Amino acid sequence: MFGIEQYTAIVGLLSAFTAGRDASKALKLAEFTAWLTEHSHANLATAIEQNAGVTIFIKAYLNRELPQIQAKLDALTSMIEVLVERSDDQTPVGVLPGERYAKNVTLLLLGRAMEYGPSANADFIINELKQILEQASISYRREILSTMVEQAIFRKNTASTILETFWSELIER
Repeated sequence: MFGIEQYTAIVGLLSAFTAGRDASKALKLAEFTAWLTEHSHANLATAIEQNAGVTIFIKAYLNRELPQIQAKLDALTSMIEVLVERSDDQTPVGVLPGERYAKNVTLLLLGRAMEYGPSANADFIINELKQILEQASISYRREILSTMVEQAIFRKNTASTILETFWSELIER
């Protein structure tokens, strides 16, 4: 499983890899993993090849408009750093292990859904959230998760209000 530190490292390395290349030319995952190996990151290249989700992310990154994606990733990285700092605080009694992390990532993804609005891929967001909750061994109600994402996409409220309104219904204790 990839942690925040590994994702942050991958984003930084992708940025370094793409910096000296022609942004109009589609880059390939194989080129990136070869570059990682050449720059003493062979273990990361192997881990990437074994993780389908990370592979898909990297392919998408390499084949889209790099400046736009990089700006969004920079903002996302900053938000993740803030969330990690908040997650490092003492966990309150009665909170499931990994719940604070899952809640913070959910807030982040709801915010992204709001940013894209109706053009957001609801299924992708729901699947990402399911994966986060399942990795944290948190039982959840799928219909509530769908409602949360729908409300975010159609901007029915702020991401934090949606999260606070539905979180206790979402989590099955």
